[in-house]
Amino acid sequence: LQEWNRQEGSVMRTTSVITGLASLFSYPDKEYNARAESALSQMQQFYPEATEALARFCSNLPQLTGENADQNLLDLQELYSRSFEVQPITTLDVGYVCFGDDYKRGELMVNLIRVERELGIDPGTELADHLPTVLRLMSVWQDIEMVEELVQQIVWPALDSMIAEFDARRIRQRDLLYKRFQKTVLDVSPDRMTMYLDLLKAVRDVLACEFTKVEPFKPAQSYDFLKSVRQEFEVEDAGAGRRPSADL
Repeated sequence: LQEWNRQEGSVMRTTSVITGLASLFSYPDKEYNARAESALSQMQQFYPEATEALARFCSNLPQLTGENADQNLLDLQELYSRSFEVQPITTLDVGYVCFGDDYKRGELMVNLIRVERELGIDPGTELADHLPTVLRLMSVWQDIEMVEELVQQIVWPALDSMIAEFDARRIRQRDLLYKRFQKTVLDVSPDRMTMYLDLLKAVRDVLACEFTKVEPFKPAQSYDFLKSVRQEFEVEDAGAGRRPSADL
């Protein structure tokens, strides 16, 4: 457990917990369950609410050993894609979640790229505001005031928005859009449809133990992921002579 002292008190967090959670937002491989169990054991002593959320997440993971391991891994990878990539429930790019295409996201990206390069954080094929990359940045950034500002103004509100996207009504609305424009919806077991919701909640619960929540900056036009999905589809449809609607 590492402690940063400030004039108004101290903020405590553990690097292993943050990086462990960050690793679970990567595309699942054969070692995924082992990483999940490791993350769970690391947080149990310090974060009881986050432990409950992550325990639910772990309990829903399919077995990645034994005769059905390969098929179970494919199922988990499909669920990951359904949650964050193909026909996503939400996106993991926190700047986009907070600002959409507002210029504020551009400013955030410039600063994140600079700091991540300085601290040796490699986002790989993802953008600098990808949630697991930002979590890894938080775990090594020694400027606690900047970490606190990043959490309060960006990460926390982004997590709240991501979690809200897992609401059953919004998922149904999104599926209707996919059926309308793409004529198909990825087949995911209903009992696992919202599994990654618990992982997002675990991250939020850890942050709740370490940082004071404040009212974040909000751009003039707030971002809505479901609205964005529909507008993207309608822009494609406009090629057939139709104009995209401004309403959801």
